[in-house]
Amino acid sequence: MTKRALAILIIMSFFTAFLTTKTYAAGWQDSGIPVEVMPVNGVYEIYTAEQLAWIAYKVNHPTQSSTFVNCTVKLMNDIDLSAREWTPIGGWNGTSHSTAKAFAGKFDGNNKRISGMYIGKSGNYDKKYYYTGLLGYVSGSIENVHLVDAAIYSNRLLAIIGLIVGSGGNLSNCSAQGYIESGDPTSDIGGLVGHSSSNTKIEKSYSKVRIEGGYSVGGLVGDNKSKIYDCYSMNDLTAKSTVPANVGGLVGSNYALITSSYAYSSKLVGGTSLSVGGIAGRNNDYYVLSGNYWNIDAVHIIDGMEIASMDKKGVGSGNDTTNGLATDVMKNKAAYLNWDFQTIWNISADVNDGLPYIDVRNGGEPVPPPLPYRINRIIITNQAGIALQGIPDSGAFVVDVEVTKNIARTNKDYLVIALYDSNGKLLSHTYMRGNINAGQTISFGGSVSHPQGQTVSIIKAFVWNSFSSMQALSNVVEY
Repeated sequence: MTKRALAILIIMSFFTAFLTTKTYAAGWQDSGIPVEVMPVNGVYEIYTAEQLAWIAYKVNHPTQSSTFVNCTVKLMNDIDLSAREWTPIGGWNGTSHSTAKAFAGKFDGNNKRISGMYIGKSGNYDKKYYYTGLLGYVSGSIENVHLVDAAIYSNRLLAIIGLIVGSGGNLSNCSAQGYIESGDPTSDIGGLVGHSSSNTKIEKSYSKVRIEGGYSVGGLVGDNKSKIYDCYSMNDLTAKSTVPANVGGLVGSNYALITSSYAYSSKLVGGTSLSVGGIAGRNNDYYVLSGNYWNIDAVHIIDGMEIASMDKKGVGSGNDTTNGLATDVMKNKAAYLNWDFQTIWNISADVNDGLPYIDVRNGGEPVPPPLPYRINRIIITNQAGIALQGIPDSGAFVVDVEVTKNIARTNKDYLVIALYDSNGKLLSHTYMRGNINAGQTISFGGSVSHPQGQTVSIIKAFVWNSFSSMQALSNVVEY
């Protein structure tokens, strides 16, 4: 459960160079210029962020677009997208959403890692993209894609949001770790996929996400019409719909077979509806849920009230054939009847908090874990705690930073809040140190002011291990 710890921050001056932790090719950082890729035997090999941006540019171009049908886009390196806000591949024609701008080829992540993707910013929501994710609208297939430290902040009406893909497509051997926040109460939001299409399947994939907002919200898929095999999600989900919402640990709304999958949720929060479930918020009774498990010690909240353990459900509304288990039982291989622990699933006390996991890299090295901390969002308030829209022009104000600790550490690390002018010049920075338990989310805050004779226009928050080695321990969120 989110807590708030208010601290007095120590304001210091610091060298701007010390707060520069990465360097990028000038085109991607400064202008986002995409770099054209020439295919080899129908394969577009992607080595850089600029080249991946060209794929989005080409699919979304209003007059000279390509669907990449019968072609493969293949990552050849790990890709860092944190230098610029990302434009989804497909579903966008430059001015509005368009299903004609679909990615129709094969997107092969080649078991490389894509890190730092962000769409929108904390306090500055994206309002353009209807189909939102690494890929926006897909009629082709996606495989071997691994997204870490990703973030989406959206306020688009009726948006369809997933970290890997907004809508459509077959997924295999994929994973996503990150944060999604929506200010729109009508959106479909999933950790991997916002809306999955009929006659497709999602297999051997997982998500580790925190989601705030939306109407149909699932740890893996928001609105699901794909058959799902051998998947899992570890999550914290809160819908913010003003109408009855569907919130499920694996899928928000379901219209397809789901088998041999599990959800482990710390918290599931719905609106004024009974459609909150450990696996699915709502399940159409025609579709079978077979061999699926969820943790009964998750917190389930409906209409502001926590539900007693005996009243928790695997499916909030509809046919429920799921199995609720206590956390310690979920760490026992024998609990998962008829699961394939020979070729698909693994379980070890030292991996994935002891819960079952999938070798999505097909025998290669595991997907690297996320950074020890994740900065979810920055909220600006006045001294009375009332949220403000933007940084005030003068006077003191309060900066709240919501931080999640992903990995257990005994160190007392530094949460840094850096203040910049409109030209990106560092004005000052603040910091604090403290303990957070693994899996816990806490909002730290403190009062700051504009330096004398200067105006703060940009605020960045991140975690370092110290001011000597300055090892980055989190993503960077900009307000």
